[in-house]
Amino acid sequence: MDKETENIKQVSVKDMLNNEDKYIPLTNSNLLYLRAWSSEYANKNQILETVSNGIGIAQVDRMIREKLTGLGTSETVRSGYSVKSDNYIAQGLNVLSKMESAAVAGETGMTLDGMYRNKLITKE
Repeated sequence: MDKETENIKQVSVKDMLNNEDKYIPLTNSNLLYLRAWSSEYANKNQILETVSNGIGIAQVDRMIREKLTGLGTSETVRSGYSVKSDNYIAQGLNVLSKMESAAVAGETGMTLDGMYRNKLITKE
């Protein structure tokens, strides 16, 4: 809006920034209020076109989320076994060799007592 004449005028962003003392930016709400309550702007359908072309933060957020979803994700999976041994956790081949030894000796059917299967999944 032109400060001197109080007329609504569409200007470029560059003009607005170069003449901050001359113009007042209007929001979509300001435009709709003027159209609803001012007889001068009551039948100006250009205001409705301007408002319908505007977007809000919810639409911007939705557009960003849609674009990010299209990028895809990557997933890294690491599996292994660990066994509690005193205050330490033994991992890797050492655990598997103990399992095999215990199975051969007939001490256990499948796993050692206190053995845990670990799986680490990282998604980005």
